Amino acid sequence: MVEKIRCQKLEVGSQNKKRKRLAFLLPSVFYLLTSFAHAQFLGYTAPQTVGPITCINAAATPTTSSSTPGTASFIPSLGQSVHYLTYTTSDTIQTMSIQLDGSFNNSTWFRVSETASSPGSGAVSANVYYPFIRCNLTSVTGGGSVTAVYTGTSVIAGNPAGIFNTSGVYTKVLATGAPANAAATYSITLPKGSTGGVLNFLYSGPGPAGSTLGTSAGPDFNHLDTVLSPTVLSTAATVQTIRVADFAANVSRVVYSPLEASAVTYDLSYSFSTVGSSSVDVILWPDSQPIFWCNRTASISITASGNTQIIADPGTGLTYICHVSVAFNAVTNFQLTNGIGTNCDTGTNSLTGTYQSVTAVTLAFSNFAPLQSTAAICVNSSNTVTGGGVIIYTQF
Repeated sequence: MVEKIRCQKLEVGSQNKKRKRLAFLLPSVFYLLTSFAHAQFLGYTAPQTVGPITCINAAATPTTSSSTPGTASFIPSLGQSVHYLTYTTSDTIQTMSIQLDGSFNNSTWFRVSETASSPGSGAVSANVYYPFIRCNLTSVTGGGSVTAVYTGTSVIAGNPAGIFNTSGVYTKVLATGAPANAAATYSITLPKGSTGGVLNFLYSGPGPAGSTLGTSAGPDFNHLDTVLSPTVLSTAATVQTIRVADFAANVSRVVYSPLEASAVTYDLSYSFSTVGSSSVDVILWPDSQPIFWCNRTASISITASGNTQIIADPGTGLTYICHVSVAFNAVTNFQLTNGIGTNCDTGTNSLTGTYQSVTAVTLAFSNFAPLQSTAAICVNSSNTVTGGGVIIYTQF
């Protein structure tokens, strides 16, 4: 019995030693486990932000931010997919265009944002991931400079607000203080996929007579169709608003053409309305060509040579001509013109070529209305004849 009790004591002692060893080893095991855990990178647990970075600093000529890592204007990638560019200008910038570009290889670049063109200040944004991002000042004219700042984040962007809000009317400033005696072409990306809106034009003083403003649009700059035929501008130093019809397109060109020398300047902007807000019914066929319902008629009566007004100036809207038919009692040369004042006698512009030696003319445009004007519409006869007919049109 004594031996049995002694063995039990020895066994209990052995178990106590094992427990003490295990209690000693457990802290070491936990320490090693936590050390391994600290060595593992599980990814960022908070949104990564980049910037603010001055990506373009007081540039007076077209330039881009650096594509060389480590330089001051280089934009590093930490996985950000929401990008913002804000800019300010100094002195007398007349026209400019700035945007954000993205690249997969730091060599071939793609525009990823809208283009900003206001000569004062502005901003653009993009919601896309590229491993390389840069700021790109594509054009600038005038005597000032442009400074742009980039910021980015990996947080999903909500509804745009403030200067980034394009949900309503969106205005592109195309020119400020541009010389009125120099022709100019403004190439823009349409922010809403439509040309619908108005051009806002203002001379700083009495402008050159006969100057015109017109637009074209299409899927890209190599495939453009006329949207607004060259329209004669008033010489008055008051804001002129010219309606541009809704055409589905990606890009547009606005062309200013002066007829006379002038020392004044002009401001020009393009205000885009919300898609589908046009006051005139527009039907888009499969080829995306719009049709206007021409619901007005005017009689044509000619008793003399020269210009005879048949449609009055539409004011702030446009006149769309769908059909013209006229006949004369003798041979004459015929042409459609537009202009300002009685019988289009100021700033006269040709809407058609001259139909030579005719006694009747019929012009049918299948309601596609390629002839557009903000000024009065006239018919022109080279000879004193008696003639009559009808013109079918709409205005808005």
